[in-house]
Amino acid sequence: MDHTTVARFTTIADVDRQISLVLSDSPILTTGNFITSRLTRFEHPFFNASPADALPRLLVLKELYRVHDAVDRTYAEHARANRARPASASDLEVFRRTFEEIVELTTHRRPEFRSALGRARRFLDLGCAPGGFATWLLQNTGMQGMGITLPSDTSVPGVPVQDALQSYAPRFPVYLEDVCEIARGQSVTDWEKHVPSTGFDLIIANACIMLAESSVPRSTKIRLMYAQLLIALERITAGGTLILSLWMRPFDWVVDIVAILNGSFGSIDAIKPRYQGKTSFAYIVCQDYKITANKPRHIEHLRAVIQHLDSAEAGDIDTPTLPNLFDSGTPDEETVAFIVRLFTPAWQRQCDAIHRDYERVLSGINSGPAAHSSQCPSSPTVSRRLQEIPAGRSNADNSFDWRKRHVEQPNDADYRRRQDQRNTGFRQLFGVPTAVSEGRWR
Repeated sequence: MDHTTVARFTTIADVDRQISLVLSDSPILTTGNFITSRLTRFEHPFFNASPADALPRLLVLKELYRVHDAVDRTYAEHARANRARPASASDLEVFRRTFEEIVELTTHRRPEFRSALGRARRFLDLGCAPGGFATWLLQNTGMQGMGITLPSDTSVPGVPVQDALQSYAPRFPVYLEDVCEIARGQSVTDWEKHVPSTGFDLIIANACIMLAESSVPRSTKIRLMYAQLLIALERITAGGTLILSLWMRPFDWVVDIVAILNGSFGSIDAIKPRYQGKTSFAYIVCQDYKITANKPRHIEHLRAVIQHLDSAEAGDIDTPTLPNLFDSGTPDEETVAFIVRLFTPAWQRQCDAIHRDYERVLSGINSGPAAHSSQCPSSPTVSRRLQEIPAGRSNADNSFDWRKRHVEQPNDADYRRRQDQRNTGFRQLFGVPTAVSEGRWR
């Protein structure tokens, strides 16, 4: 999108008019169209099948939002404030509220969900830091749980478990483990000895989004997604529930994971909490696990993908895509229709959240310095929001740095090496031309 055009936007009405102009381009998926340049070929059928106010509008709005200078300035200010703030108990509280909203939204769609939580006895929380999800469960149900989180001395930055969770220690022991190492069968603690013989009634797989966005290569996050799912399917009980955080862009690996979930559970829903409205992921709530003849095949496939990613990261495999995800290289019509139905409400919810924030930023410009300062970290409203955001993310307002912006970053060789690893991993995994994946990508 032309930066000069975006720079002229002064009201949200200007943004809406530009979105309408872009979406009225027919056909929109043509060579040179700025949306096409940001889609993998695999995504095109999902874009075409989506309602105009869902994925198409979201992608255009995100691009207009991403390149506006005022948004850059706002996020740079918030990022500086967030980096200076140590982790605190408020990190736990925002995730406790988030899980409460997940329960409310899921129950509204499927009333049986809350009663299923009431019947559950044991849960596993993969990536339990800072502890908000577990706190809600321990406060509102009679369940006992078990948490897995990265050791504090790991080279992969994340969010620490808060001390407030220690009061539940008898009901919720926390083990310092790497989820990917567990998936490889290389645990360093005795947590496996405490896994129920019949499996867990509820498994939360939220480890991936808790990693600091700018410090971890995309290939590492994808591997972690598959590792979480492997651990969950191996340890969930029949009829159990899985809550998995997952990106909403219909990449081949996202669709692959959803296909496994759809074939393993009685129902799946994509839930988008208000607290994380602008982020590019949703919580996939999967209920009524079915132990079918496909389970061994799913387990074998998950292990093969993890092994492939391990080898590719070490430079031993040159194949640019993940193995055997879709035989034809493109999704069939049934898969496209299911993915669009699943994610459309979440796409719309993210779009609305970004739209509201864009309007806020533009209103600050038009109102002058006094109004703009009311949106800065010194404002009581924004300060409260900043306090709710876990440290270990690279910006504020619950964004999880989903736009991958050029805010201030450490100017050192180690940081540049990590950036290069991320971009190289993205290009190798999805065969995207260098020009598409340069810079900060989401």
